[in-house]
Amino acid sequence: MKSLPETAYQVLTEAKGALSFSELYAKVAEVCEMSEEEKTNNIGRLYTDLSLDGRFVGLSDNTWDLRSRHTYDKVHISSADLYTIESDEEQDVEDLEEEKEYNAAMQGNMYVEQNEEEAPMSTDGEGFEAKSEASAEDLGIK
Repeated sequence: MKSLPETAYQVLTEAKGALSFSELYAKVAEVCEMSEEEKTNNIGRLYTDLSLDGRFVGLSDNTWDLRSRHTYDKVHISSADLYTIESDEEQDVEDLEEEKEYNAAMQGNMYVEQNEEEAPMSTDGEGFEAKSEASAEDLGIK
């Protein structure tokens, strides 16, 4: 009996094009004459095997095909496309906001994040604690 990846290779070769993973697995299971229990037990193994075997390529919408049918630039994903790098300035602003929120919580206060468009909180007698108390009352917490 052929291995699962060998059977998948055969199925994709005969299909002459990409197949969704579910279609591919159904055909592999049929060729291998798997029982329902074997189908359940082997689905993860085949997916892993396809991912690790250089003969196969995962395309969009969980479709799979033979790598030999696709050019490198069509299937290569740059690691730069996978990650977004925040500038230090953006990261520092987020860190500062999180620190302010943490400190307020440790003091038993609520921290209200201010957007750039919002006016700053007034300091004319009604400070942070008073606004927190009012907000808590509005929410029915106090």
